[in-house]
Amino acid sequence: MSLEARRNFFDILSQRLNCKKVNDLMLEIRLEKKLFDNLYKSTFNYITRCINAKTIINSEKQLFGILKKKQSKKYNSKRDGCSKKRGMFRI
Repeated sequence: MSLEARRNFFDILSQRLNCKKVNDLMLEIRLEKKLFDNLYKSTFNYITRCINAKTIINSEKQLFGILKKKQSKKYNSKRDGCSKKRGMFRI
């Protein structure tokens, strides 16, 4: 999808929704407390399952600790955005 097409899509979307346009490709939408809490819990569960943690994660502090540990692994980046680590290819 081209940049111009995305800008047009966000223009149309910003007109349909009650939101604040931050820039050409970002919208700020106010959520009710209950809906925000549901989104927060769902996102937390999704990220927890994606990192394949061996332990049960109950707090943000634990989650950020695990993410920081995984991020600290050194990868040799290439110009095309891919990285390579000891026989493992990671995009």
